[in-house]
Parts: sequence; structure tokens; C-alpha cells
Amino acid sequence: MNAAATRYCGEADSSGVWVRVRADGAGRACGKKGCSVLKTLGMVVGLGAMLGSSLGYTQELPGAVAQALNYRPEVTQAVYATAGARERVGSSMADFLPTINLRGTNGREGADNATTQATGVDNVWLNPKQRGIVLTQNLYRGFGTTHLVLSSQANARSAAWKVLEVSETIAMRAVDSYLNVMKNRGQILAAQESVASHKALLQLVQKRAESGAGTKADVSQTQARVKQAEAVLAQIQSTQDVADATFEALFGYPPKDLQEPAIPEGLVPKDRKEALKQALGVHPAIFSAQEAYFASKEQALSANSAFAPAVNLILTGNNDAHLAGSPGRSESMSAVVEMTVNAFSGYKDMHAKREATFNMAQAQSLLDKAVLDITENLANGYAALVAAQSRHELFVTQVQDNEKVRTAYFKQYRIGQRTLMDLLDVENELYSARNNLVVEHYQELAARFRVLSNMGQLLHTLSVEIPSSADPMTVDFFDSVRSLFQDADKAVDRWPAMATWLEKNKGVLRGSGEQKTPFMPGYGSSSVVKSGDTPEKKVSSDVPEAARPTQGDAVKKTELTSDKKLSSAEKPKAVDPLPKKVSKKPTKRPNSQVTAKK
Repeated sequence: MNAAATRYCGEADSSGVWVRVRADGAGRACGKKGCSVLKTLGMVVGLGAMLGSSLGYTQELPGAVAQALNYRPEVTQAVYATAGARERVGSSMADFLPTINLRGTNGREGADNATTQATGVDNVWLNPKQRGIVLTQNLYRGFGTTHLVLSSQANARSAAWKVLEVSETIAMRAVDSYLNVMKNRGQILAAQESVASHKALLQLVQKRAESGAGTKADVSQTQARVKQAEAVLAQIQSTQDVADATFEALFGYPPKDLQEPAIPEGLVPKDRKEALKQALGVHPAIFSAQEAYFASKEQALSANSAFAPAVNLILTGNNDAHLAGSPGRSESMSAVVEMTVNAFSGYKDMHAKREATFNMAQAQSLLDKAVLDITENLANGYAALVAAQSRHELFVTQVQDNEKVRTAYFKQYRIGQRTLMDLLDVENELYSARNNLVVEHYQELAARFRVLSNMGQLLHTLSVEIPSSADPMTVDFFDSVRSLFQDADKAVDRWPAMATWLEKNKGVLRGSGEQKTPFMPGYGSSSVVKSGDTPEKKVSSDVPEAARPTQGDAVKKTELTSDKKLSSAEKPKAVDPLPKKVSKKPTKRPNSQVTAKK
């Protein structure tokens, strides 16, 4: 299903706020049946469900990922490593330029030589002065300088691609943490629904025991199940604390209002071979390893220059006075071409040449490893995605069936065809199915993001801009020269796309008074849970009417769900940020400059 064909369905709560639910795949069509399933699941949690922005700021995934890239030192380290590599490009160019040395001396000198003896003085003391300038220009060194410059430029480009590679890794960690927090919040809501359902059932059993239709054993058994449901809730809440701590370590602030991310299915190629083809053409790890190989190759070629003669042009000029006991001034100028050939250096040059050859072979192996790693990661990512999609469909069916079974069991229980144990068991089965569906939903979503990350397209998909200093297309000598006239202590620019976003979203760091949580049926008119809320304060509307204690234990038949379709004006439009054509050439990487969008 392409991006243009993505359909949404949803329901409106009593406050009039639409809760959008993504309906992906053939088994999740947005028909009446599909909407009913998504609605009755308390699952969904994930399938879209956050309240409108009127309740406070929302931490959207692209902005949160950009903030993580600003916060994590791994990215900053890679950016500064690139800046250092760029400076080495300038230093390698030094041999193309002349070396100019100025010399000057002044002091006291005593001389006793043939010149002084000819004057009849054995020892003459004078104040000698020397002034001189020497200009040395290399003319030939076996093309070693040329190869060193090419090697340093390739190393700088490799470091720049490394920034993107590290950023893709950190971005995927950030996405995993973001989705993990949302998954745990959904699991908490599912557990709260389970606690509320068990408590409603306990009230019904207590009324039946008071009227003589039940026993104290039934009450005790139901109370035990309530405690078990509360223990499960407490366990999940402790897991949420760990997820929040991981989130804060990655993003620099605790999670507040998170928004359900969505990926248009057109971004993830259906065929793994097509994804691999795209990955090999744009993945920064491939380009980084490739440039490192080019650098090692040029370094090996530069090692041959040690066996070639060095030819230098030397221009000198001297202005001396009172030297060697001879009073008076003397001037000299010279221009010579000097050639030197090393005859023996203890086999140092031979070992350096062999070392450079082995380094080139090592770089080739690292390039091969990068290709194999991407191939393996894509295969594993697609396997996880297919498995999550298949399990998702099974859990959707399981939840739907358990909903029907629970409703039927409650009706049969009132006429004596079902026991209390049957009701308790079906409640546990329903909670288990809902919890599994929440987990599978986020695993499927994470698998989609992981495939994009393995393709090297995660940052591009999220529209996160790279730092200009990490752009591999701007590595040249003139940049190095221009940097000499700039402030050397100026910090390397980071993720400029974040400047505007952070200014507009200062409230994200402060947090709002209310915390958005994934939508679950049974929470009245709002899906907002304040920090002080507990399951005891909520009465689940997801429990069948027959299970609720009423005056005289009367039974009221009510509809559990109602199907409503989302109007076309409410449907969000998915945008495909991927380029239509992807170049395989490193010099034309399509996502070297992208714009962050809120």
C-alpha cells in the first residue's frame, strides 16, 4: 500500500477530540469491522492514539531524534573528528608551498685565526651580526605529496560519512527508546483495564454472595485475581521507570507527551533485494569504508616516494657583519637546485611501504565487512518485520474473539451455564491478548524504522538535517585555507535544524501538567491520565453491563462499541520524503542536506 493509499479510521470521544487509528495492511482495512476491532482493543495504544495538541506540547519523533543527536557525545565526537580530519587536509598541502625561514644572530665573538694574525693581533673580540633568509621549494619527491593530499581528503570524507553512520545508530536507539516508552504506557493502560474489570467483577460477586446466589469462596477467589492483576500492573509500572530512565539518558530530558509515529508503507521496500540495492547506493557506512580504502591506497602510493630522489629549489640571502674576526659588512645571495637521494635508512622505508600495503588490505576487508553487515542486518530486519506483521494479525483476531467470548460468558454466568472460574480465566486471556497486541504493534513499528536505518535512510525519513561541517561534499583545500582566517576556537556547528525547533518547543523540556497516554476504551471522556491517577479511580466502561453491580442486579443491555468513520477532512496526508531516484555515487548523495520539519 503506497503512501497515497494509506487509510485511517477512528472514533471521537465525548469531548469531541478525534482519536486516529492507523489501518495498515490487508488484514487491517478501515471497514466497519476493522474500526470495531481497533476500538474494542484497548490496544491501541499504539495505533495512533494521542489527544490533540490543545492539552500541551507534544514531543514528536523527528524533533526528539534531532535533540538526541545534539545531546549524545558520540555524535559530537564524530563531528569534531571530522573537523580535525579537515585540518589535516590543509597540513598535507604544505609541501606544495615554499618554506621560508628567517635567521638572525647577535652577540660577542673572540677570534684568533690567520686573518687576525695577519694584522699582528693574536685575539680579536668583535660584535658579530647575522641576518639571513632561506626559501625552500620542493620540486619533486616521487609524487608523495600528491598522494598524501589525496589520502587526507579521502580520510576527511570518510570521517564525514562516519558522522552520518554514527547518527543513524544513535537515531535508531532514540527511536527504540521512544517506542519503548509508548509501548510501556500502552501496557500500563491494558493492565489498568484488567484491574478495573476484575474489580467490577468482584463487586458483582460480592452482591451475589450477599443475596445468597454466590459463596464466600467465590469472593475470595475473585479478590485473589484482583491482587494478581494489581501485581502485574505494578510490575509493568516498574518497567516503565526503566524505560523512562533510558529515554532521559538518550534525549537529555524525561519523556512527557509523546506522539504516535507513523511510516508510510511506501518508504519500506517490499522486496529485501530492492532495499539492499538502495542501501548499497546510499548507506553512509559503505561510503565511509570506501573512502577509508581510498585513503589507505593513496597512503601506500605515497610510501614509494621514499625511494625517489628529492629535488628542492633553495634561495638564500645573507647580510652579515664582523664575522670570524674580520671587521666590516658582507652580503651574499644564492639560488641552487639541490637533489638528495637516501642510500640507506635501516630498512625503515621498506617496512613503511609494507605496512601501508597491509593497511590497504585491512581497509578492503572493512569495506567488505560493511557490505556483509548491511546485508545481514537487512535480512534480519525484514525477517523481524514479516514475523511481527503475521503475529499482529493473529493477535487482532485473538482479541476480537476473546471480546466475544467474554460477553457470551457473562450472559451465560447469570443463567448458571458458566462458573466464576470461566469468567476469571477469560479476563486473563483477554488481558494477555491485548498486552501481546500492544507489544506486537510497537515491534512492527520498530522493525519498519530498523529497516530504514539499515538502509541508511532513517535520518532522511525523519527529515533531520546534518551539520554543515559533516558534509562530505565540502572537503577541499580552499576550505582549509579559509579556516585559517576564522576563529580557531569556534565550536563546530551541530544540528542546525534543531535551533528553530527548540525555540518553538521550549515547553517540551518543561513539561505540561498533564501527560498524554495512548487511547484505551474505558477511561470516560479523556485519555489523559494525570500523575496522581490510580486504577481505583477509574471505572472501566469496557466491562460488559452484566458484570457491573446495579440496583437489584438488573441487567441492562447496551452496545459495547459504536462504529464511526473518520471524515475525509480529518484524514492526515502521508508524505513520502524519499527521493524518487537514488544515486549510487558518493558525490551525489541525495540526503546530504535535508530540512527538519516539525
